[in-house]
Amino acid sequence: MPKTDNMLAILWMLRSGNKITAQQISEKLEMNTRTVYRSLQRQAITAAILY
Repeated sequence: MPKTDNMLAILWMLRSGNKITAQQISEKLEMNTRTVYRSLQRQAITAAILY
């Protein structure tokens, strides 16, 4: 799955209103937990730039 698809999938999971851990996200998307953390950090930086 491309990087942007992963980032959007993570964002949708977080916005669903359910509590979810990085481990659960990594299992659902079949990616490394560290990759999930990097994607979250990238999203946080992007949000800071946009607003």
